[in-house]
Parts: sequence; C-alpha cells; structure tokens
Amino acid sequence: MKKRIILIIGILVLIPFLLVAKVTYPTPTQWVNDFAGVLSSSTIRQLNNLALEIKQKTGFELAVAIVKDLQGEEYYTYANKLYEKWGVGSKDDKGCLILIVVNERKLKVEIGYGAEGFITDGLAGEIADNYMVPYLRNSNWDQSVLQGYLAFASVIGKHYEVQFDGVPEGSYQIGSKTSARSVIKFIFGFIILMLILGGRMGFLPFLFLGGMSGGRSSGGNWSSGSGGFGGFGGFGGGMSGGGGIGRGF
Repeated sequence: MKKRIILIIGILVLIPFLLVAKVTYPTPTQWVNDFAGVLSSSTIRQLNNLALEIKQKTGFELAVAIVKDLQGEEYYTYANKLYEKWGVGSKDDKGCLILIVVNERKLKVEIGYGAEGFITDGLAGEIADNYMVPYLRNSNWDQSVLQGYLAFASVIGKHYEVQFDGVPEGSYQIGSKTSARSVIKFIFGFIILMLILGGRMGFLPFLFLGGMSGGRSSGGNWSSGSGGFGGFGGFGGGMSGGGGIGRGF
C-alpha cells in the first residue's frame, strides 16, 4: 500500500514537468534571420550583404534573429541559449546577436566575450534606445533592424579602423553625448583647480586645453552595399559573455 502511495505521489510530482513543452530553437540560414516574416526582402538582402562584408574585413559576426514568440521562456535566457546554439562569433568570441521577439515585444542584444571591451552594455543600450526602440514601438520592423544594425556596424568599423561600403560614413555618432559631457566636466573641474592654485602654473593649462580638440568625423556618401557579399557558411562557434541589454517595446 505504501509503495502504491509513493508511486502515485511521484507521478503527481512529475506531471507538471512532463507537461512543459520543450523549447525549440530555429536554425540559422543566413546572418539576418527573420523567422516571423516581418522584414522586407530588400532589408534582409542589404543587411546580409553588410554582414558578410563585416565578417570578411574584421572577422566579427553580427547576427539578427527575429522570432514570433519565446515559447514560454524568459527572453534573456532564450537569447543566451540561441547565441550558444548558433555559435555566433569568431573563435575569439567576437560576435553580437540582436534578438527581436514580435509577440512579447522584446529586444535583447547578446554580446560575445571578445566584444565586451568595445560594445559595452551602455553603448548597446544607447543604440537600442536611439535607433531601435522608437521604431519597434510603431512596429516599423524594417527601420528598427536597419538602423540598429548600421549603428552596431559603425561601432565595429570604428574599433577595427575600417569603413564598410554599406554604412554611411559619419552618420552614427554613438557615444558622442557621453563623451561631450565627460569633456565638459573635465574642463570645468580643471578651471576650478586653476582658480584654487591662483594661476601659479602660468600658461600650462592652455597647453592642455589646446590639445583636447576631438577628431572630426568626415562625411561620406551612402552606399547600398549591393556588391558581391551575402553568402553564409555558418557561424564561427563563439560564446556569449552572458551580458548585453534587454528592452521592452
């Protein structure tokens, strides 16, 4: 009798776990994967061309996954597992995955270990807030993915000191607001310090201030990136750093 009771209790405990459907992850067929069918073919083609150009010139892998739903999984977990299963990034883990969930209206940027040094959470958040979320709120999927992708590509190009044909040069000033505030705070603090010292350092402060002129981004013409790029041979087997940012829209 006791064994039967134990067996029944065991079955009742296992039932909830057995009823939970296993989450399935889609298989990538290209750099920019739209499993929800919300992007235009021209946007997908343009970004896949740019993705391969980025890969060829830098080794960096910038991927996109748009899915309908999360199948009950939390979106941070889903993005992390999808990144790992796809193996986004080169062997030194330089990669980034942009995940958009249509039904749950979630955005997650997953960053590889090797990219965390120059694609910080703060910078990824700035790109999401300025270039993606405003379009996502209006369900303008094409512009959201296009503008966000180009902004990330601009950051990658700046880091590797290369210019991509598919990115308008000088159009994406990522981090410029933060940098400007930092310079202003530095100058303000420096002036106060000079006043406290009573000017005993002579003209030395002006030498420092004179050398602080920042670089000026040069203008450039827009190129559609419609060259011979676009092939996809699979990702390089990178690993996620477990960080990145998430947004609801």
